Amino acid sequence: MIGVALSTLRQSGTGARRIANAVMPMTRKIRELIRDLEAAGFVDRGGKGDHRNFTHPKVAKPVTISGKPGDDAKHYQEKAVRVAIEESKR
Repeated sequence: MIGVALSTLRQSGTGARRIANAVMPMTRKIRELIRDLEAAGFVDRGGKGDHRNFTHPKVAKPVTISGKPGDDAKHYQEKAVRVAIEESKR
């Protein structure tokens, strides 16, 4: 129901887009995810191309973030960062 309403709003014009953007949160940028990881004590171990691997002594698996710093983060990247930061606080 909400998805239908939002798609209708997006098609109606610029005023409706502002309403739709107010309902849907803006996606975060890759640079923001990296900033959060580094603030939580993760270390960038490098990677190939646009991939970066972040490790933390308390987290079992490294977190891999792909994309350029100005790119929009994917929902699964945001979740991976959130879960890893929560695990590092235990």
